[in-house]
This record gives sequence, C-alpha cells and structure tokens, in this order.
Amino acid sequence: MNNIINLKSNEEWNILYKSNKKLAVYFTASWCRPCQIIAPLFEKLNSEFKEVYFIKIDVDEFENITQDMGVTCMPTFYFIFNEKIIKKMSGAHETELKKNILLLNEYLDNSSDSFSPEDKINYK
Repeated sequence: MNNIINLKSNEEWNILYKSNKKLAVYFTASWCRPCQIIAPLFEKLNSEFKEVYFIKIDVDEFENITQDMGVTCMPTFYFIFNEKIIKKMSGAHETELKKNILLLNEYLDNSSDSFSPEDKINYK
C-alpha cells in the first residue's frame, strides 16, 4: 500500500510537481469539517490506485502553494500529470472524487522509472 504524502516543504512540492507522476493533490485544513468527512475516502482510494501519488497539503502551513494553485475553498483536489492539471474539484463529493481518481489513473501510461520523492529530499 502506498502512503499518503503529507507535504513537508516547498522543495518537496516542486519535486513532486515536476516528477512526471500522476498526482492526486488534496488541499485541506484541520478545522474544515467537509475535509474531515472526505478524508477516509481519499485514504481508501490511495490503497486502491498504486500508480497515483496521493498528496495532502495543509492550506494553513503552505499558504504560498495554496495561493499559487488558486485554491479558494476546502477541500479542493487537483489531478495532475506531467505538470498539467487534468482536473480540479472543490467540495466533499465522494462520487466525483472517485471518478476523477479513476480518470487520472487511466490518463496516459506512466513511465516505469523508479522515482521516489523521498529519495530526492534530504529529511532531517
């Protein structure tokens, strides 16, 4: 099972964004009730779709990324591949989240390199 990546730095975001991987990016906040409701589904989908990197970004910790991505409400999800936004979704809509993850998963074949974001970042 893949682990959800809880974003730790701007550097990590830049590496992930430019990784040519399929990214399901979840902008959330600890105080956001709809975020808390949709979080278990995001975690479940993470275990089902191995080709997708699931990334969780706290909007209060990463205001610059939140603003750069144009996030205005929570939860907001971006589905990204090759630095291209395939789809954007706002709100805690379970059916739409499943549909967009499936769309991202089937979007073009992923390269077979062994890139791991954790390998590229020197955590202290």
